[in-house]
Amino acid sequence: MDIQILKNFLLTLNPTHLTLFFILSITICLFWLSIGLFLDRQAPEPKKQVLKVFSWGSFIVFPVLFITGPISVFLEQENWLNHTIQIFISSFLLDGLFEEWAKYAVLSDKVYNSKYFDESRDGIIYGMFTGLGFSLMENLLYTLTYTDLKTGVPLVLLRGVTTMVMHFLSAAVIGYHLGIVKFFSSQQSQKKKNLIIMRGLILAILFHGLYNTIVRFGFEWLFIPLIILLIIMSLYIILGLRRMNKFSNQQLNQKV
Repeated sequence: MDIQILKNFLLTLNPTHLTLFFILSITICLFWLSIGLFLDRQAPEPKKQVLKVFSWGSFIVFPVLFITGPISVFLEQENWLNHTIQIFISSFLLDGLFEEWAKYAVLSDKVYNSKYFDESRDGIIYGMFTGLGFSLMENLLYTLTYTDLKTGVPLVLLRGVTTMVMHFLSAAVIGYHLGIVKFFSSQQSQKKKNLIIMRGLILAILFHGLYNTIVRFGFEWLFIPLIILLIIMSLYIILGLRRMNKFSNQQLNQKV
């Protein structure tokens, strides 16, 4: 980044406003974190492990931005691309693909083989915490671009209610399918397992891409399909969690 551009950027920052935006973002994240902990109340995961996964979800934002940032700038400068095509490429092939793959990388590397991933439902739970970590860091970075309270506060609240939920759910979808592979598909071939994981990843990418596409079109009436999309994915995860809880209870009864 050019030094003068960086200097001008820093001069536009208002410490008071920035602090308020940070507090709002963190408060909203804590609310969704409490929802995740409530859903995990039957057999709570170790808080240290939850914090670890949450932190990795936050950290993974930076390499993703390093890759997608320059590509996004390039696409915006390519005038020959239709605006609608730009939106679809950015939403599905950049945001959806890279961000969901990053969450998958955290879950597969830091969670899947962990001793704490000992119940089928744990994939969903750890997926939620990974997505929350990712969304919090992304939201905090976005607050750096807000210059006044009139626009900043509504955007922080809107992102906290919608974007955080999207990341919360999309990572949970990936974790759900990892749970299926680990606890339901032990007798299946590696190829079949990979297909199940790929199905979860593709579903998360499509959900993420569709969400971003709706947001990028920027029409006020699109808020309705946005909420419908989030409700559908919430129901998908709730049903998946119920299925996993039932399976975990059956396992517990067999041990007793």
